Amino acid sequence: MVSDLILVTKLSPKEAARGYLISLKASSYSPRYVEAMELALRLFTDYAEAQGWLEVDRLTASNIEDYLVYLRERPRWFGKRDRQRTPMSDSSVETNYRRLKTFFCWLVERGHVSRNPLDLIKHPRFEERVIPTVGEKELLALLELGPVHTK
Repeated sequence: MVSDLILVTKLSPKEAARGYLISLKASSYSPRYVEAMELALRLFTDYAEAQGWLEVDRLTASNIEDYLVYLRERPRWFGKRDRQRTPMSDSSVETNYRRLKTFFCWLVERGHVSRNPLDLIKHPRFEERVIPTVGEKELLALLELGPVHTK
């Protein structure tokens, strides 16, 4: 009799990410979501590999915090655009946090890690930009003005 229990060998972050992406595709997630998750995991696994983090089950909250600090300090375009040296936005860091948390939840569900290290990290906060909108009265007043002709 074959058991449903699968013995898992030690997974590198890259191998674990590959398995997660396969799981997303098999579960019929949208290609856009899978692509966004793939980018987030590629950034994470490249950093993990550079740091010598070889086993996903040995990653700690401190490792993840190091990575989040790295994201905040690196140029937004990761050196691809030399003129653009602004750091990654707070909302992008928060998005990466959420994607990593989802990834680690999957790792816990599959038994690859015993607990999610992101449970120990406070959710990053960011100040949302308020985009001014035109109210109904202002819109009607603009429509009454008619088309504007410019030369």
